[in-house]
Amino acid sequence: MNDATSDTSFRTVLIRRWPKTLKSAVFLFTLAVLTGTGVGLAFLAQKSQGQVAGIQENYRGTELEDPMDIPDKYPMPVQQLLVITHTHILSTGMMVFLLGLLVWHTKTPVGLRAVLINMPLFCIFTTYGGIWLVRFIHPGFVWLIVLSGVLMYSTIYAGGVVVIREGFARTKATTSST
Repeated sequence: MNDATSDTSFRTVLIRRWPKTLKSAVFLFTLAVLTGTGVGLAFLAQKSQGQVAGIQENYRGTELEDPMDIPDKYPMPVQQLLVITHTHILSTGMMVFLLGLLVWHTKTPVGLRAVLINMPLFCIFTTYGGIWLVRFIHPGFVWLIVLSGVLMYSTIYAGGVVVIREGFARTKATTSST
């Protein structure tokens, strides 16, 4: 059975049909995910001064014209890269997977659901793998980080909006004839 034929079975468990207490928890979880993601983006913007060169400098260190100069930033040590990669892949992966499970229980078309569920999971690897490429291979890989980060965060936010809208949607009253 493929996704297209099994799609009708999920409609009986749409979030809009869940008990109010569970919908409240879903709303608060989704709000926490979106808020935490926004705070992380604000931290990144502050740390990189909102510039691509700031992202490069964060991982590669300050480019020096004179070898006798003292850099403003040193290249990020491997241990710190390991910690950042480890925590972000695990925490972002779990957060995005749970959000994806919630997206599955919406009335969103199957193709869009597939994108909202899988795109951020894929982009975790390109975004956080990209920092290793910037640090050790070439500063131009910063564009991989930027592109995959934009895709990841936009699909996280879109998924969050879809889940919240579904939670506030009303179910149609069924009429019974006796």
